[in-house]
Amino acid sequence: MNTKSATFKLLAALAAAACAAGAPAADKADVLKEGFSTSRLAAMGEKLRADVKAGRLPGAVILVARNGKLVYSEVIGEQSRCRSTSRS
Repeated sequence: MNTKSATFKLLAALAAAACAAGAPAADKADVLKEGFSTSRLAAMGEKLRADVKAGRLPGAVILVARNGKLVYSEVIGEQSRCRSTSRS
């Protein structure tokens, strides 16, 4: 297994664990306080949703944090193209 693949698998596992634990995303005031734009975070989700819909990706998990605070999280699509297993 190459380093890039191992890193991706580790990040995917961590993201899945955080979503499974139900880590709450910050409210809008916290997002702005941490220096993020709510519209840009939403646009990131929209872009990935479009990629999933077009078949370029089976799915994605988005986690954005700053200073130890989760400011945005979203689960999109399926875990696998082969098994049609929902991420949520």
